[in-house]
Amino acid sequence: MNRERFIRDRRADWGRFEQLLGTMQHLPERQWQAVQVAELARLYRSVCYDLSLVQSREWGNRLEEYLNDLVAGGHNCLYRTPPTSLASILEFIALGFPR
Repeated sequence: MNRERFIRDRRADWGRFEQLLGTMQHLPERQWQAVQVAELARLYRSVCYDLSLVQSREWGNRLEEYLNDLVAGGHNCLYRTPPTSLASILEFIALGFPR
């Protein structure tokens, strides 16, 4: 497989991943739908593989940076820490800090 064919074949998935990532990054986790999470996770694994392939074949810095940015965004979305609730802050102030 050459670089141009690889990009042509994979471009649609990268675009879908970007679109889905943009949607989910701006939604609270409670509003995520299971179908979206499953698709994002599937595409995330696929983009990670694509990045490793591009790195191993040295197909260019711009493509590598683009895929790396997608992987980083997907990682931050899927593995972000849950937001801190007011209750947990108050619990820390009342119980955790005095300890």
